[in-house]
Amino acid sequence: MSDPSGPVLVASSGKTGRGDHVAVNRDRVYLAGYDPKLQVFDASDPSNPVPMGSCGTFGWANDLAVRNGLAYVAGERWNETNRASGLKIIDVSDPTQPVWLSSYTTPGELVDLQADGNTAYVADRDAGLHIIRVYAPWVQPLRLITPHMQSGRVQFTLTGQPGYRVENSTSADLLGWTVATNLLNVTRTLPFGEPAAAGTARFYRATQRP
Repeated sequence: MSDPSGPVLVASSGKTGRGDHVAVNRDRVYLAGYDPKLQVFDASDPSNPVPMGSCGTFGWANDLAVRNGLAYVAGERWNETNRASGLKIIDVSDPTQPVWLSSYTTPGELVDLQADGNTAYVADRDAGLHIIRVYAPWVQPLRLITPHMQSGRVQFTLTGQPGYRVENSTSADLLGWTVATNLLNVTRTLPFGEPAAAGTARFYRATQRP
């Protein structure tokens, strides 16, 4: 907002259903509410938000957070015979195809949540604070492949889960490590520095962090 004293509507998504909660992660916007679905929009051009994908949430949302390619939805499921409140977890690493992963049922109604890394902190109206750790076996393994030389520097192709921070390091003895790069991961080619001198060893590693 360039002028806080005079807010101006830039754009709206139109009739995409009732939205009660919104989360933003870089240029992706996530919307959830009474309609039982999570919607993802591309807002790289704020004047023209574009729907990218959606996923059913099997109930309305009371709160929403997005971290590390996962959407956390706190809410309820309701029909004539079954009412249950809980945390719903959706993989949004591919925003065009969000995928339902799992859920965690709580004793009472979840009304608020915060997420930090792969941990969700949720407020249950009837049962207080719940801390829920989300283990992610679906996360793509991190790999350094196809080592090669380019412009006198050792390079690898890095593949893994988009959205995670990756720390790339080098070592001469596997004891002391020097960080070469630190970035958000997408498949890319990375330089690791000068090659080891003749007759010496050089080791390379990549560490994936939340």
